[in-house]
Amino acid sequence: MKKYLVGAIALMLVLTASGCTTKTTVDGAGGPSSGGDSAAAKTAAAFIAKAEAPVKMVSPAGPNFTPKPGKVIGVLSCGEASAPCARISAAEIKAIKALGYDYVLADGQLAPPGLAAGMMTLIERRVDVIISDFASDAVIPVAVAAAHAAGIPIVCANCQNSALPPVDNPSTVNVNIDADMQGQQMGNFALAKSGGAVKAVAFTMTPFPALSVRAKKAIELIKGCGGCEVLKVEEIPSVPEQQQRIREMVAADLQRYGPGELNYIIMAADYPGMGAIQAIQAAGRDDVKVVSSECELENIDVIRAGGPQVMCANGALEWSGWAAVDAAARVLAGQKPTDVVIPIQLVSATANLPGAGQFAAGPDYRAEYLRQWGLH
Repeated sequence: MKKYLVGAIALMLVLTASGCTTKTTVDGAGGPSSGGDSAAAKTAAAFIAKAEAPVKMVSPAGPNFTPKPGKVIGVLSCGEASAPCARISAAEIKAIKALGYDYVLADGQLAPPGLAAGMMTLIERRVDVIISDFASDAVIPVAVAAAHAAGIPIVCANCQNSALPPVDNPSTVNVNIDADMQGQQMGNFALAKSGGAVKAVAFTMTPFPALSVRAKKAIELIKGCGGCEVLKVEEIPSVPEQQQRIREMVAADLQRYGPGELNYIIMAADYPGMGAIQAIQAAGRDDVKVVSSECELENIDVIRAGGPQVMCANGALEWSGWAAVDAAARVLAGQKPTDVVIPIQLVSATANLPGAGQFAAGPDYRAEYLRQWGLH
């Protein structure tokens, strides 16, 4: 199998925002407060109860088919230095190998310049189809147009293209984790557990709409709560040393906001969220909790141990990777597959918590895709 890595210069985009409402005194450990918005908390608790239900396999993107032999799929990783990006690209490579195809891997280096350079490399390598991980059409429009001009279809995985301005020649198929639902789970969990008294610092990541959509939805929910406040919105740095940078940023936030002033960190993704967890632990701030998305193994361990992170909205990255390869193979077979949305499962200490060393459980999507490909 051929493997090709490309590099690029990292770019950091900064977005800050704030929202103000009536302040309340919050009990320790991010718990309920007598001054909170009880109606908002009750509504959130009902939402969370439904969100804890197991997820089911999505409908096929088209009829069963026999994969065409001898194809090469290009994989544009969002950034191999990031554990979530590496997880999805590794899953895609496994699925590609299961099809008997070759692959070319390009590393987007966690920033638009690297993503654009990676796609251009895949075009130069004349792959048959490109899977673009988290690299939305509107973020790298020139590279997307170049792929279209070269006659190479794009499957955009976790790009949230519908949340951005359209481009002239969009991706052929979209496979998305339900980022809006992830944000709803994050925001509602904080609302329910705080008794409608969230005092939050939120972290987003503008270059990656899948992350910014999550953060935006959670922020909207918290701002709509009468007893809550979003103290500030900070940007997750687009650099490989994300965890260290986030640790420094959260440490500064903890110094600025004392007990009763801050009780939740709203984190758009688990990988950088480990930096927030480390800062909270170092400061001894048991009153501050983290809600996040993606359910990485380290973060699940923190939840299991009763640490600062109290929930994650599992986006099943490996599943989305297999779904993206399924869509790519269907395109190569002459199908016009439908867009796919991967459902979200809430994980907490009391709901859907997997065993040690295991990711959150879900349907056996691998067996199902192999069956649809006539390989199982």
